[in-house]
Amino acid sequence: QHFAYARLLAISLRKPVLRAANTGISAFIHADGSVHQATEYYTEAVLRDTVLFSDQLTPYARHGDSLGRLAYGLLFFLWGSAWVQRLTKRKK
Repeated sequence: QHFAYARLLAISLRKPVLRAANTGISAFIHADGSVHQATEYYTEAVLRDTVLFSDQLTPYARHGDSLGRLAYGLLFFLWGSAWVQRLTKRKK
């Protein structure tokens, strides 16, 4: 699970992830989620790779959870507007 989450993190932030685990999978995960030089469970190894960094940010890295909060706010506003319209039509 931790390894899968590390891949997801690399993809969502467009940043390489270097994962080192005592008993799990150690690997280099590039920004596109591709895995290079992964070890197996309970394997003692030394990994070496070239890591390329970028200053490019994804929308999530730039704005964080504010986009999700904005979407929820818009959803509740639209839901509230529809509910008020339904109540005013009933009274007529």
